[in-house]
Amino acid sequence: MLNEVGTIGQTIQLEQPMDVRQEQWADVADAVVSALDELH
Repeated sequence: MLNEVGTIGQTIQLEQPMDVRQEQWADVADAVVSALDELH
């Protein structure tokens, strides 16, 4: 789906086990935001 809606080279895909998606989604989201902030 990302390849259909995003600019090529400007998307990310996170693959996580179900328990991480259900129980730690906020931690993962915060970590992604933090990492992206460091890139800019």
